[in-house]
Amino acid sequence: MSNIKIGKTVVKSAALLLWSALLVFIFHHRAFAPELRYTRVAEGNISKGVYSIWSDGIHGYIANLRGDAYQGGRIRPLHQLYYCVPFILTMVLNGDIFYHDPEVPIKDRINGDLQTHVIYLFVSLVIAVSTLSWLTWCLTGAWWSALILPIYAVSNTAVCENFLVNYCDSGEIGQLLFISLYLASMAKALEGKVPRPWVEVSGICFLLMAFAMKETTIVLVPVVMVLLAWGFFRSARENREFRRFAVRHAMIIGLLTCLLLIAVYVYRSGNYVSQNYKLQEIPLDRIGLSLEIMCSAIPLLPMFVVGSGLAVIVSILAVRSRIQYATGVVRSMTASTIGIIVFAGIFAGFWVINLPWSGMLVKYYLPVFVFASTAVLLIQVLVIQMLWQQRLYAACMLWAVGSIVFMTSDIGGQYKKTRSFYRDNYEYRKTVPVVAQDIRDSSMRTNKPGRVHIVAGRLFQEGVLPFCRQLNRFHDINIAQKGTIVSRIKACEKNYFRRYPGRPAVEVTLSEGLPKVLDANDVYLVGDVAQNEANQMESCGYQFCMERSVGNPGIRVARYTKRKL
Repeated sequence: MSNIKIGKTVVKSAALLLWSALLVFIFHHRAFAPELRYTRVAEGNISKGVYSIWSDGIHGYIANLRGDAYQGGRIRPLHQLYYCVPFILTMVLNGDIFYHDPEVPIKDRINGDLQTHVIYLFVSLVIAVSTLSWLTWCLTGAWWSALILPIYAVSNTAVCENFLVNYCDSGEIGQLLFISLYLASMAKALEGKVPRPWVEVSGICFLLMAFAMKETTIVLVPVVMVLLAWGFFRSARENREFRRFAVRHAMIIGLLTCLLLIAVYVYRSGNYVSQNYKLQEIPLDRIGLSLEIMCSAIPLLPMFVVGSGLAVIVSILAVRSRIQYATGVVRSMTASTIGIIVFAGIFAGFWVINLPWSGMLVKYYLPVFVFASTAVLLIQVLVIQMLWQQRLYAACMLWAVGSIVFMTSDIGGQYKKTRSFYRDNYEYRKTVPVVAQDIRDSSMRTNKPGRVHIVAGRLFQEGVLPFCRQLNRFHDINIAQKGTIVSRIKACEKNYFRRYPGRPAVEVTLSEGLPKVLDANDVYLVGDVAQNEANQMESCGYQFCMERSVGNPGIRVARYTKRKL
């Protein structure tokens, strides 16, 4: 490959990465909100798994795999290794890895930071989407198709849920990343050619990682096998090299599939899978809801049906008219058709495998959205090519403009939906820095150890952790328990606090309602409880000090200080 060709490839890749990053950021920039920093990540289960790997090495890793398999019925050996990266990133970004603390070893300084995890998943998603954009460009030769794909793929709430819902324990984005990279390595195979040796080896590694990330990657197997069989028989006489490639690739995929099926059979009784995966009973309302999901956002399913039908009709007209296409056009259209079959098979497989899950979480449909978007876009381009070659220019322009307008007609509505999703589910976390700042100001005035109690109703399932992390990281306030400065507190997630000599210490507690006995210097009422519990504060010996409204719509934050006798 010449230096000029390498340079063009690098420029194209960089442009697609930037374009994909821009679109993901436009739709989902609220996931980077600063108030999400140091919020608990994934119910704490990931940090515990990562910590066991860091502290016990291979023995901790094997214990995690067994626990995930026996208790959950999940076969995903790469899941927690994949999430080691953002925890290390958090230690680097907040300086914990460099902080001098002889009493706490580095492996015990693990801390969750939801914002860092979102950035990590953002980068993974951008690479996955831009890789698929590059692949559509290669298959169709239409540069504009690479610009449209990210619009289809990321303008949905499935991305929102993978970033934040359930606190960022997504396996879908990692799975999507490795599948996309694997399919890119198979780009030559889609054209009936053999990939370069290093590309083939890389592709096998990406496929292995996709299988290890999530067991639902098994839906790739029938699609890839059909592709290899097609290439094998098509090239039987012309290309023996492709036949050898197809055989060895099929053997590797077959081996991976057998290992996965054996593991699934052995651990099928895991509580999570056995209780939530109902293969024998799929309610009609669940099928209807999944159809609604595919039609209500970007209308992928209607366009797929209409576009496929139109492609068949135009093909019949071409045969009847005996139109002869140029060799290059035939090659491009053939590659696009194979790409449509591959991506349609993948998105159909992910769709079907999700139906038996009792919990209809939209986050599980992210691979469905992304691969359906790719299939739909390839259909759009294929119909445009066929109409243009038949010199039906008016019909070609009508289809090109009309189909894109139809697909993006509600793009503004999707933007508003993602915005309201973040606001409705995470607006209350804006109170964390406000309360932390006020605690800091109060403790700096007294410069004495203090006790703070926060009454927050059902808002903060994370407990006191985000408040303590804000105080410790942003305001250099020591965290105390029972009058002693500590480097960690008991919580669902592993945590670490620095100890600052000569700085104030604060002990923070939190409850849904006012406790029967209050022994705190300051009490904060957050949200609706500020209305319900305010009248009781006077009788408890506290006086009103300040009140603020945070966010939109306003969330009330009020502080009451213990009355001096």
